[in-house]
This record gives sequence, C-alpha cells and structure tokens, in this order.
Amino acid sequence: MRHTELPWKVEFKDTNGHGGWEITHGDNRICTVYANIVFSPRKGHDLYRDKRNNESISNAHLIAAAPELLEALRPFAQYECGCGECHNCIAKAVILKAEAV
Repeated sequence: MRHTELPWKVEFKDTNGHGGWEITHGDNRICTVYANIVFSPRKGHDLYRDKRNNESISNAHLIAAAPELLEALRPFAQYECGCGECHNCIAKAVILKAEAV
C-alpha cells in the first residue's frame, strides 16, 4: 500500500464555524482533525482552545508525521525475531498495522 507522498503539513481551517486541523499535501486534503472551538466573550470575542483542542492539535501533528515514522521503523523490522516483544518485532507489527488494507 502506498500513502500520499510527502511532505504533509498541518494547518487550521475554519469552515462555517466547524474548525479543525487539516493535514494536507499541496492542495490535497488528506484528513481533518476537528476541534472544540469555544466562543469566549472574556477573551475579547476571540476563539480559544481548551484541553481537548490541545489534544486535537497533537493528534493532527502525529498523523502528519506518520509516514516519516513508518519509514523510520523499517530498518528495525528487518531484524524481527518472532518473539513479539522486542523493539524489532514491535516495529514489524506496527508496520503491518499501518499497511493493512
């Protein structure tokens, strides 16, 4: 299986009041991680991010880094021994999970 080519980037988009972080490659949207945006008059009518939004931002960046993380695991996976517990076997299992169709 082949993923969208790199680089992937994260940028905030607010469409009709439904804000989220889009993971994109060029003009193509790969996916969107939606956010809890809260209107706060105390903050000068600005939108602010709560704890959940910090998680949303982190999730978006993790998704955007996924292809590079996958490639970083490949050298370890070639030395898997079959025990299912060492770093090499875990790397192999993660690669299989990521490439599942």
